[in-house]
Amino acid sequence: MVTFIKCRKCNKKKLPNDFYLSHLKKHDFLCKKCSNIKSSKYAKLHPEKRYAYWRKQKAKHPRYCKVCGTEIKMDFTAFCSYKCKEIQIKINRKKYNDMVFPSFEKFKVGIGCAICGYSKCGGCLDFHHVNPEDKKRRITAKMWYSGSNIIIDEMQKCILLCKNCHYEIEKCLND
Repeated sequence: MVTFIKCRKCNKKKLPNDFYLSHLKKHDFLCKKCSNIKSSKYAKLHPEKRYAYWRKQKAKHPRYCKVCGTEIKMDFTAFCSYKCKEIQIKINRKKYNDMVFPSFEKFKVGIGCAICGYSKCGGCLDFHHVNPEDKKRRITAKMWYSGSNIIIDEMQKCILLCKNCHYEIEKCLND
C-alpha cells in the first residue's frame, strides 16, 4: 500500500519521495516544488537573488550597538566603532574584577597570618615564599581564580603573612 502526503501549499497528494527528508522530519509537509529551498545551481544562475532573503531580514530587523544603541551598518559585529568595543571591554573587565577580588580576599581571610593570626582584611595579607630561589611567579587574584595547577604548586611553597610580619621577615633576610 502506497502512502500519499498532502502538500500544505498546493494541496496535492504526492509520494513521500516528492518531499525533502528534512521537511518530513519536521512535519512541515511542503513538496519540493513548493519549497523555498534554493540549490547551489539556482544561486549560481541568479546571483542577484542569492542574498535577497538576508537583505530583507536585515531591513526588517536592524542591529544596534550594545554600548551606544546606534544602528550598525557593518555585518558580523556587535559594536558600531572601536571606541564602543573598548568601552564594553572595560565594563566586562570591571565585572570580572568585582567577582574575582572579593573571593580571593575571603580565601586569604579564612587562612589568616601564619605568625600572628591576623585575619581581618584580606588585602593586608601576602603570600611569602619560604625559599626565594623556588619562586617562579607571583600569586595574584586572577591566577588564583583560574585554579591552575601551577598556582596551586606555587601556593604550597608559600606561607600567608600579614604586611607587618612579612616586612619583618623580608627585613631580616636582607640584613
